[in-house]
Amino acid sequence: MKIIVSALLCGVLAAAAVPAQPAPDQRPELPDFNVTDLQGVPHAVADLEGVVTLVNFWATWCGPCRMELPEVQALYNDLADQGLAVLAVNVEGPGAPVKQFMENMNLTLPVYFISREDDRRLGITGIPFSVLVDRAGRVVRIYKGYSPDTVKDMRQLATKLIDESGGRKGK
Repeated sequence: MKIIVSALLCGVLAAAAVPAQPAPDQRPELPDFNVTDLQGVPHAVADLEGVVTLVNFWATWCGPCRMELPEVQALYNDLADQGLAVLAVNVEGPGAPVKQFMENMNLTLPVYFISREDDRRLGITGIPFSVLVDRAGRVVRIYKGYSPDTVKDMRQLATKLIDESGGRKGK
């Protein structure tokens, strides 16, 4: 199973390198994995099917993450009510000083932790690392690293996906 998931994510990465957005039926599924919120409650990422989702992997010690997170926060502030879910997934684990970091950075994003096992299984080798997922749970684009253009693209594509899907599930 690990080989299949790793191969799938590698295929997702290769597909994301192509500038053209794949047709909805050609998009690979996001591999399912679990995260834990700040209160220690586990969540399955698959539960977000039906919602356009940005999964952002980061760490408190990561300089580019410190530049990107306020922009991801602005994206969340602007689009959450329209139908965008954001998972700010910290790769350091529950012992990391995340609460204090979030307060110091004036961030209110929903923060989750990923197990080292799932982090390795997904093949995330560098951060920040973000994945934009459509309502069907399919990967639309992967963003490796940070640049202002990256966040601009996230915003444009997320807005397009929300508009195409009619906003929040059930609207």
